[in-house]
Amino acid sequence: MKAVLYRPSAVLLAALIMMLLAGCASSVPYRYYTLQPMAERQESGLTGSVGVMPVAIPAWLDRSHMAYTDDAFQLHQLSLDRWGEPLAEAMTRVLTQNLQRKNPQADVFHGPWLRSQRPDTDIQAEVQNLMLKGQQLELEVSWRINGERRVNRYKATINEQPSAVELARAISEQLQQFSDDLQQSLKSESLKSGS
Repeated sequence: MKAVLYRPSAVLLAALIMMLLAGCASSVPYRYYTLQPMAERQESGLTGSVGVMPVAIPAWLDRSHMAYTDDAFQLHQLSLDRWGEPLAEAMTRVLTQNLQRKNPQADVFHGPWLRSQRPDTDIQAEVQNLMLKGQQLELEVSWRINGERRVNRYKATINEQPSAVELARAISEQLQQFSDDLQQSLKSESLKSGS
């Protein structure tokens, strides 16, 4: 009887293929979501240029998993549900698109920008918190228009254990409410400056 000898490289290759196949069989199918602009298109609005700086968000919210806190200070993550783009970028994009829809004659863009491209009006926003209190999702935002600071809370009704679709829709609605406040403040700024 002849002894069968195995080459170490062949055994190693076979083991590697088995591990790869086992890894593929157990991979989790993540679901991806994004935010959408919800502002209605308007025929007229402001003129001039409006710049939206990148929205700042807390580190615990700056992750691929969808997350929120509750009123007991507990962080909740939707383990299989992820943002399709970084959340801060999505918020900046949606705010910019909402303001573009409200102001079709204005040059609305998001930053950062070069000094030579500085807009007439600049907006800075920082999300302070995203908290679920019972069935109220509350988005707290600190924001500035040309340096004047404000803080507002925007609410949306949602299930106590929201699905990813509900969470994405609620945040999109809250960004719409925020865009309405920004629009009112931009109109006030425009009246002050006489343009």
